[in-house]
Amino acid sequence: MLHDILAGDAGVFAIVKDRVYDRIVPARTADPYVVFQRISIIPEHTLNGEADEMATVFQIECWGKDPDEVERLALAVVKAMAYVDSFREAMSDGHEPAIEGSDAHDYVTRMDYELLHEVNA
Repeated sequence: MLHDILAGDAGVFAIVKDRVYDRIVPARTADPYVVFQRISIIPEHTLNGEADEMATVFQIECWGKDPDEVERLALAVVKAMAYVDSFREAMSDGHEPAIEGSDAHDYVTRMDYELLHEVNA
């Protein structure tokens, strides 16, 4: 579901092409790319017990070699997610050394989204 939303969005595709991954990024993947993972599942409850829907929290990460590129990618992801029944809970920026001992860095923006969906969906 989330892969199809992100990979199918024209704005995201224009930046990363087909580099949208569920949990695992293949070795030697070129920047930029998007990777997402499920953080938690939160069952909804009513006074009569469990409801027919639940909330799943996903973290979406936008990676690249340049902070401006990552910012453009993160904005494209935000626009893609605007059409989904979701709520963005948090957003943070960071960076990591690309290679041990190198001055090069990979930059990242992480976003946590809560998606509401039917229990059996």
